[in-house]
Amino acid sequence: MQIEELERRQQELDLRAAELAAREEALRQSAGEFRRQHNWPPLPSACPLKPCFFQDINVDIRPEFQRTVQLGYHLWISFVFTQLLNILSAILLLSYSVPDAGQNISFGLMTSIFLVPLTYMAWFRPLYKAFKNDSSFNFMVFFFVFFMQTLIVGLWSLGLPAQGPCGLYVAIKNMSVSVFLAIVLFTCTACWMVFTVASVLYLLKVHSIYRSSGASMAKARSEFTQGIISNQYVQQAAVNAARETINQATQPTPPPPTQPNLVVQN
Repeated sequence: MQIEELERRQQELDLRAAELAAREEALRQSAGEFRRQHNWPPLPSACPLKPCFFQDINVDIRPEFQRTVQLGYHLWISFVFTQLLNILSAILLLSYSVPDAGQNISFGLMTSIFLVPLTYMAWFRPLYKAFKNDSSFNFMVFFFVFFMQTLIVGLWSLGLPAQGPCGLYVAIKNMSVSVFLAIVLFTCTACWMVFTVASVLYLLKVHSIYRSSGASMAKARSEFTQGIISNQYVQQAAVNAARETINQATQPTPPPPTQPNLVVQN
């Protein structure tokens, strides 16, 4: 009887231990989901739109790289600010009845609507994921997109005719219209130029970190290949293609059509 009692108690203890382990796992998962709740872009609770990403540099990024990623985020914020200043400059041009001011406003609105979210997705998110996961592929995406943006913004700072941005040429051309307008236009030009210089310096800084981290083009290709292979849509397409091939191979081949016998009558 004592042995049976001990076995029964042991079973109860094992059952309780399993229940406690299950509860701890559930609490751990719920805490992880809470920590990873999407928080960017920060939107008011009354807004029908919800945040799309989880972004916390202090949580996701290693301490030695947090300042670098924060600088990148601040650089993106400065791009947004310069876009808004460009729209304000274009509105002032229109208020002073400057020719082609409508083109400047159209350029400012279009680039703000499309390029502001696109630049966040195209170079800051890859930068964030590159430092978060030590991803060579995301580093490559960042370098390409950010380099192209730096070239384009450098051209914008010149404000050449028929371009649209309020750059140096537009500021010099309209500096005699109004002192206030000239101040705003030259301020916008300075912001474009400062952003271009800061982008070049930041690109060199990130590239230096990338070179010292042991990342390479071969590693980026390997990550890209693994990402394609592990993609569920690619896997499903491969399964469907294989299934279709097997079905075609197992189907019986229909016999060739018989030729009708033609009787030639003399």
